[in-house]
Amino acid sequence: MIQLIVDFFNGETDKILIHITNEIQQCIISQNFEYAAKLRDIYHNMDAMTTKQSVILDPQINGAYCLIQQLGTYRVYCILTIQQGKLVDILRFKESVEETSIEQIQLQFEMEYTKEATKGEKRRKKAEQ
Repeated sequence: MIQLIVDFFNGETDKILIHITNEIQQCIISQNFEYAAKLRDIYHNMDAMTTKQSVILDPQINGAYCLIQQLGTYRVYCILTIQQGKLVDILRFKESVEETSIEQIQLQFEMEYTKEATKGEKRRKKAEQ
């Protein structure tokens, strides 16, 4: 069951929806209709929540974006890399509040991704020549 939850949060929602469908069938066979109805509601809520959405960005949008949030004793941050308007990478990190400040995370992000952006600019300019 834990693996189903991990898969769900990794975007593999079909596995858990299939599992719930099988559980509903078992409840119907055993005539546990109340529980089957609860599972049906869970299924519909999960299906609605995980409906695929499309975001269309301008193809000229490029770069890395960082979101930092504090959750309890941790700072969790995600870095989204966008190239030509398409999401190409998502990196997720977790740091202890005691070990890393928001400013340190921001500085590390700026140093790493400004360097990468500068390299990309230099390559693009060389290619244009």
